[in-house]
Amino acid sequence: MKRITSALFILSFITLIGCQASTPEIQHINGFAQGTTYSISYWVEETTDTSQLAGLIDEELKRIDQVMSNYRDDSVIEQFNRGPAGTPLDSEIHQLMKQGHKVYQATDGCYDPTTLPLFKLWGFRDDQITFPEPSLVKQTIPTIGLNRLPLDPPSTEQIDPAIHLDLSSIGQGYAVTQLSRILQQNGVQNHLVEIGGEMMATGHKPNEVPWRIGVERPVPNSQQINAVITIHGPQAVAVMTSGTYRHYYDQDGTRYSHIIDPRVGQPVKHQTVAVTVLMSDATLADAWSTGLLCLGAEAGLAAAQAHGIAAIFFELDGHQLRHQMTPSVTSARQAWSIEFID
Repeated sequence: MKRITSALFILSFITLIGCQASTPEIQHINGFAQGTTYSISYWVEETTDTSQLAGLIDEELKRIDQVMSNYRDDSVIEQFNRGPAGTPLDSEIHQLMKQGHKVYQATDGCYDPTTLPLFKLWGFRDDQITFPEPSLVKQTIPTIGLNRLPLDPPSTEQIDPAIHLDLSSIGQGYAVTQLSRILQQNGVQNHLVEIGGEMMATGHKPNEVPWRIGVERPVPNSQQINAVITIHGPQAVAVMTSGTYRHYYDQDGTRYSHIIDPRVGQPVKHQTVAVTVLMSDATLADAWSTGLLCLGAEAGLAAAQAHGIAAIFFELDGHQLRHQMTPSVTSARQAWSIEFID
């Protein structure tokens, strides 16, 4: 679902330590969902029914897809997008938009799940690029804005049919959250959930060995690990990355990314190629990574620091890659630690 971050920006690597026979083994559930792949690694002290868990996971992913996919005409979100004024907003989507609205405000509107008309205007919906007439962009911008969608009583109904929602910038984080919840409800406290590179780790591996997550070097055609994040303690930690370095178009010496700044109606032009956000809430982390990438490092660092967000900004200047972090990244060492690989 996450269009601009559906490519695998975070690569997990789980080093299986040689164990004694009495040590529980890590089990895996893998599959396809939301136009990408997913993987779950987990372990329990006692034997569990992996096939039953896999069935519950598959059922939930299908349910989320039916509610939130913009690529299904019969999805709940697409029925809302096509609906006339007065169409009610689904309660589950409403709650997601309430969360997204916090990031919308914090990023000065750079995070905005109503940008679908602009996305289509630039041709990104069809995996290509077109260059719309400036007049069309100017006409479209007034139809954009999450603040134009009623999210508080007495009304949560569609009042402007021009508003079209796209949950790709928050949906994978939400799906990760839902899968983690299912695992915990079934007695699986120690697990690592990944969908399309968006991840959340809870607990640890057997023998108190921490989960470790590799962050890919955000440059085109690279499969190298740029940083390793080690998760400490029992709490859940989401690691969400949004990037521009896989989905872009070069035209006449200019690079155009899939990240559109809804405030100006054009792809961003700054040198920030990826943003990784770490927090306990995978849904919010997903939205924050997109909003901060839209802002770019200069404005994004200020916004993230103002709201206590642990974020790492990667900038590519020619062939030189550099990173900047908010203080929250290093101040939360009780939750995680990070090592950059030169």
